[in-house]
Amino acid sequence: MRTLRLTTPAPSKRIDQSIVTKPKAFKDWLDYLPYATPANALEKLIKGVSTHNRQQISTAHRFEMLEMVQQPFAVLLDAYLQPRPDRGTLPINKRNRQIGSALHKLSTEIAFGYKLVIKQSLGSSIKLGRHKILHPSLQRAMKYLGMTLLQSFIDYTPGPNNVWREIYQIYAYAEEAKIHDQTISDQNDRFNTVTTIQRLFKQIILLSLVDPYRLPDGQTWLLFNYLNNLEESCKITPFGETNNNLGFFVVDLNSDLMPQPLTDEQLLLDAPQLIDTRTLVARVNQERELAQKGNVPANFPLPTELPINDKIQLLIRLQKGWTSKQSRKMPRVEEVGRAQVLCGLDAVHHHLATDHPKSENQEQHNDQIEITSQLGDRLKNGTQDHALNQWRLINRSLGGLSLAANAASNCNLTTGQLLAIHSNDKESDEWIIAISRWLIYDANQNENKFGIQYLSKKPQAVQIKAQVGSQLEMEWRPAITFELRTKSGIQQCIVCAKGFHLSEREFQLVENGSSKTINCGQLVETTSLIDWFIYTD
Repeated sequence: MRTLRLTTPAPSKRIDQSIVTKPKAFKDWLDYLPYATPANALEKLIKGVSTHNRQQISTAHRFEMLEMVQQPFAVLLDAYLQPRPDRGTLPINKRNRQIGSALHKLSTEIAFGYKLVIKQSLGSSIKLGRHKILHPSLQRAMKYLGMTLLQSFIDYTPGPNNVWREIYQIYAYAEEAKIHDQTISDQNDRFNTVTTIQRLFKQIILLSLVDPYRLPDGQTWLLFNYLNNLEESCKITPFGETNNNLGFFVVDLNSDLMPQPLTDEQLLLDAPQLIDTRTLVARVNQERELAQKGNVPANFPLPTELPINDKIQLLIRLQKGWTSKQSRKMPRVEEVGRAQVLCGLDAVHHHLATDHPKSENQEQHNDQIEITSQLGDRLKNGTQDHALNQWRLINRSLGGLSLAANAASNCNLTTGQLLAIHSNDKESDEWIIAISRWLIYDANQNENKFGIQYLSKKPQAVQIKAQVGSQLEMEWRPAITFELRTKSGIQQCIVCAKGFHLSEREFQLVENGSSKTINCGQLVETTSLIDWFIYTD
């Protein structure tokens, strides 16, 4: 039988031992935590669980008390995941990051507690009835280890070390013991009350394969819930020969690496597992085609919180992520420098529509780009907030840039945000329209790092309003037009506020004082903030 080797966290501040060693006292203490102030409740709960984990307690009592913690955890997680006034525009502010970090620590401590239960159960000479504690504890340990990964995804921070290794260890043990597909009740689970270790394992893997650092703020948990309806279409099989590597991912159960796309080099691995997503991809592709026609079958539910265009974009992302690893078309080259960036549709429109003389303190650089950020998406006292932030250039390619900004800066950049980048060189004085694709927080340097994709040169600021629609849609709104070169030729594109695109809808467009009527064409992309589509005159 496989030996489980599970790590433990460092000691932390403790509370009264009499509270965390007696189930009734512990239950009373949990009931009176200050849930109205989640940050305070999380701090106390982390200390309580940490102290509990470091006491000599019977296996039965330890398991009973850890089960009590699940409901408070779910309450605090729900409070964190509730729609917030800043959601969609400020996913990386200090308050949310602090709460996210606390949830991460709490998940780690709860997982540690269940790992202790597993260790005690396996080391006990008592066999009768052991499975009533051991089997649920294996599922719970994997669940909360997975929570630490999910919390990293939602906070755009790197995943913790050794988590994948321990998730693999638990799955391998459960598979060898033939309990990986055994139904286990979990009344305090946020998404479902009955699951299996294998189902949970596949949910975690499938989420990681779609590169969550590119997901809009708030979609990670929606997707994880959604995957509970899909995991049966994904298969885990022993390694074997395949005719095509597409749709196969390798899980090395002896490593700390997330699943990797199947390549010929991985034939040398020691008995790896294969994740087969081919049936799942076919199902997602079928669902995408139906959704694009306006038909969503009841037996394939998409997240109800998402508008139909967001669902289609999510399905496209899933289809790509579960087929093969997405390779970079244009390699990035390391380059240290600066640039000037307009962040957000309103800021881009404001500066393109107005002549702005260069600030006297903005130096000209022949070998670098000057980076500043105009925050134009937030209103302050009825006026645009145009505060500036200095950013660094990390690397660039023909298709985009990687940028970094100090986490303390007041930055409202999120994935799917419209940008304009100004290159201050002698040959060009043009703005380049762009879109943010991924972000991640670097705790070591206290920086937010962003991946930026170029869209087109020479964007134009215009005003649009719908000919028919709601009162808001029939008011003049800022938009950006630009030309996009494709294989079929040059397409006229427009970016406007999210929700304005509607098939064949007519808009009135004003540019440089000239007015014309345009028709909505194909929707190229919708994000949490903008619609980007082709239009015709």
